[in-house]
Amino acid sequence: MKYNLFLIIVFFGLQACESQVEYAILKEPEIVRELISYKSIPESAKLSNLTSGEFDLVLKLINESIRDYNAKVKEGFRENGHPDRARRYIIKKLKNYKIQIVTYLNAKGEKEVWINGLCDTWDADWTKGVIYVFDVGNCYFNIKINLDTKECLAIG
Repeated sequence: MKYNLFLIIVFFGLQACESQVEYAILKEPEIVRELISYKSIPESAKLSNLTSGEFDLVLKLINESIRDYNAKVKEGFRENGHPDRARRYIIKKLKNYKIQIVTYLNAKGEKEVWINGLCDTWDADWTKGVIYVFDVGNCYFNIKINLDTKECLAIG
């Protein structure tokens, strides 16, 4: 009985560790200006806040967007006769990334988020500013999501 209880506690403890993802919500106005200058978000973007309920929605929509993206990547490589190559471009589980989130309002006043996923930060303080990576592969990704329409606007 004690052994079974121990196994249950260890199992749930491992599950909790497995699901932990590190997030940083970036709230500095200069970050929005940077993202606009790189054309990562629209010129009309205005910095906004994220409520805890919206944060939960962001997590749900990130996972849905990644699931849909990964399915399309697999399908594309399979159709082109190279299914083994898809794994290089499939976005991994979120626990493998540090996630940066910037919340802003678009020209219509709808709330959107820009998400930056990083598997490596090169010892930079990723909680204070955006880490820009111009790379192809599955170690880094960006997603833009409209929270009002619950639509993934861009992923890659």
